[in-house]
Formats: sequence, structure tokens, C-alpha cells
Amino acid sequence: MIEPGKLAIPEMVDEAWTVTATAAACAVLLVMSTPFLRKVVSRVQEYACGVAADHQHHKHCMPLPPGSLGLPCLGESLTLKSQGQKFWISRQQLYGDIFKTHLFGYPSIVVAGPDAARFVMVEQASSFRQRGLPIIEKLLGSSFFGYQHEKVHANFRKILHGPLLPEALERSIPAVEAIAIDILKHWDGKIVNTLEEARKYVFKVAMEFVVGAAPPDEKEELTRACERLIRGVSSLPVNIPGSNYYKAIKESRRKACALLDKIMSFRSWQDENTGKILSNDGAGDILGLMMMLEDENGCNLQVEEIYDNILTFLYSAYDSSAAALCWTIKALTEHPELLAQVQAEHEMISAKKSYDENIKWYDIKEQMQLTIRVIKETLRIANVVEFSYREALEDVPYKGIVFPKGWRVIIAHAAYHMDPKYFPQPQEFDSSRFRVHPKLFSFTPFGSGPHVCMGRELLHLQLLVFIHHLVLKYSWEQHGSEDGSEFLPVHVPKRGFPIQVKRRGKGRSFGSDWKEDPVHKSPFY
Repeated sequence: MIEPGKLAIPEMVDEAWTVTATAAACAVLLVMSTPFLRKVVSRVQEYACGVAADHQHHKHCMPLPPGSLGLPCLGESLTLKSQGQKFWISRQQLYGDIFKTHLFGYPSIVVAGPDAARFVMVEQASSFRQRGLPIIEKLLGSSFFGYQHEKVHANFRKILHGPLLPEALERSIPAVEAIAIDILKHWDGKIVNTLEEARKYVFKVAMEFVVGAAPPDEKEELTRACERLIRGVSSLPVNIPGSNYYKAIKESRRKACALLDKIMSFRSWQDENTGKILSNDGAGDILGLMMMLEDENGCNLQVEEIYDNILTFLYSAYDSSAAALCWTIKALTEHPELLAQVQAEHEMISAKKSYDENIKWYDIKEQMQLTIRVIKETLRIANVVEFSYREALEDVPYKGIVFPKGWRVIIAHAAYHMDPKYFPQPQEFDSSRFRVHPKLFSFTPFGSGPHVCMGRELLHLQLLVFIHHLVLKYSWEQHGSEDGSEFLPVHVPKRGFPIQVKRRGKGRSFGSDWKEDPVHKSPFY
């Protein structure tokens, strides 16, 4: 039986930080009242953040890229929070495809063009370590395999990729369909919050892949604990009793880890001779694979490492996958002609099947091409995950500038996804642009290189299955008015995009006389 050991509870946030940040913000409002003082403050901030790397710059005789480090202590984080993808686009237009800034407590270099992105993600990937945002690492843990060095990361991917391969995904289609149908049957005649319902759906699917062999009541309990923990990720990092962040630290992570430990203890035992963990159920889910995984020394992972990886997997599903589904439904809602085309595509698939026949992998990969293009255009223009996060492991020269060791490196996918050089009229929603492949590395919603998202095929499966049943069986319309977007940690509609839903009449058809891929004004920009 696995010993629970010490739970990996994040350290308490220094309360003095909050006081300091508040005082600094007040002082900054006074100091920044004149252009001269703004320039002085910027120079001081740049010196404070860059002094540690300066002698390395002199060694290479290379400067930092242009840009601004923003306000003392706060950097430009508040501006990013309020502007979202417009932050990256405006600075790219001002400074070019590479610029410096200060975000999330760290001096950072932003790459905002395909060539520089390829350099960081692929050509020089070994010089940049993947990181999570500070609040994510604090709450979910820093042992996620994606954050590890090359050899460890590659070993993890090789083992854990199994459940996400096409043949494994094909076997999972009946289970995914059952979850989608169960969620949708509660929509008829109701006003539903699309984002919240999407979260329920993708999280249930994720649970099947991550801890599928666990008893249903334990999965439900783990779901509730993880949802509370994830709410802490989206909250202000203020450790005050009653706040979501405080609850996430004090209660939710501890509860989630205890439940994972209970599931692991039930499913395994420890070999008395070797000390290795052996499974008693042969479960092929991600938790089962992680329990059997060995490091380069032949030792099982520590339970804290398992906790961190499972919680990070589930967080990714809860936020980014759900947001992608929500934005796709929003795009179809606001473009009725496009929705009619998608419905016709799925009616043609359905017409070839018996009443209770499941979708096949062939249907998803070959027969849903229009829907796939709609999803791609949604990912491009909504930019659910606006950027990837790295840390420079050494001074890395590139085209006359340097990525200093220890600085964060941000790949701003949103900037080149909305660049007219690669996507003409980028504010227009035009799924036909994906009839041809875009310029290499100009469309990277899942990243690229050794750290490309392992769950990208699962995301497509979830969205395509759900949309298939939604457009065939239901009609809906937006309920209420728009109220903007929230941008961190992922881009979502502020109100969750409520819709009024009713079941469609049987036998309704949209026919086949339609022009594919109409162009529409984007609802996202």
C-alpha cells in the first residue's frame, strides 16, 4: 500500500507581499503623473530586473530587446489582465516580434512571431524549461512532468501518451458519447450557462481518462474537491480566510490529495522484496500508469509527484478544453448560416447510421471536416490559451538580442494568430482559411516541439462528439446581452454565455444546397 507521506501543500503566501503591492500601486499613481517620472521609474525597474543578467549581456555583447518593464513591483500584469490578447498585439505593433516586459512577478521576454516561436519551442527547446504560472505551480504543484528536464520529460510522455493515442481514443468514443448525451438531456427547455456545462462535460471525460477505474462515488467526491481547488487558480493570490485562494490552500488541495491517496491505496500494493508498487487491477488510466512509472533510477514516483501531475492534468481539462467548447458554441450561435452548414454535415453522418450506432473514429477524422475547420478558427480567434510559458536555462542569443538566464520567456500565440501577415482580415471569423495549411508555426494553439500538448486529439474528440449531438438534437439562442471577457488564466466569456435550449423536432433537415464556410465578423475581438 502506498504510504501517503507528507501532502504537497503549497507554502503560505507572504502577507507582506499584498501590503507592499497595494502601497506600491498607490505610490505609482502619484509618481506616474508626469512623463519624466514615468521614464525614471521605467529605468529603475529595468535596472532592478535586469542587473543580475547584465554581466552575461556584456559577455555576449548583446542587448535585451525593446519594451517596457512597466510599474515597480506590478510590472504590466494588470494591463494584461484587463486587455487580454490586445496586450500582445499592441506591443508587437510597437516593438516588433520580440520585446521585454514584466509579468507575474518576473522579467520576461515575449516572442510574438512564428519564427521566434519556432526557435524557442523547437530549434532551441533544450535551452528553455516549460513552466506554469506562479499561482498554478503554488496550488497544483511544481512536479508536473512538463516542467522537468528533457530526459525525464521524454520518459513521462512515452509512458503516459498511451491513453491519448488514436486507437485508445477510438475505444473511448462510446463512453465520451454517453457523457455528452447525459449532459445534454438536462438542457431541454432550460437556460444553461454554456461555460459551466462545458466544464461539467470535459471534467467528466477527463476523470474517465485519469482515474477511470475508481468507484463512481470517489470520482464524484474528487471532482468536487478539484473544482474548488481550480477556482483558487483563477482567483487573486490573497491568502485571507474565506477567499477562494485561501480555501484552495487550506482545504481543497489537501482533500483532493487525500482522495487520490485513497484510490491509489485501494488499487495497489508494495512488493516486500523490491519495494516497488504493483497494481492489482491493471487499470490503463493515467493514474494507473503513473503509479507504475519508474524514474531513471528504477524507483517509483513519490506520491507528491503523482498528486501534482494528476491535478495539473485535470486543471487543463477543466479550464482550456471547456473554454474551447464554450467559444465554439458561441461562434455557431452568432453565425446561423454556419450553424446550418454544420448541422447538415452531421445529419449526413447520422443518416448513414442505425438509431443506436456510435460515432466512429473515421467519422471524426474524415467526415467532420467543416466542424474541424470551425474549431480551428475558434481556437485561432478566441485564443483560449493566449501564451505558453518558459524559463531560460542559460543565456540564449537570437538575432542580435539575448534571452537572459532565469528570465521567463512567453510565447504569445495570440499575437501571430491575429497577425494579418498570416491571417488576412484576422478579426473576421472565416473557417475556410483552414482549407489550406497556414504558414508553418503561425497557428500553434497546442504549442509545438517536445512540449506540444499531449491532449490535443482528446480535445478534438470531446468537442466533435458534443457538437454532433448538440446540433442534431437541439436548437438554442443566446440569453441576455454580452458582458465582455476574462483573460487569465484562460480566455472565457465573462458571463459564461447563457443560452436558451429546446429539443429539435424529429426529421428536421437543412438540406444540401449551401455555400461552405461563410465569413462573419468575429464575436471574440
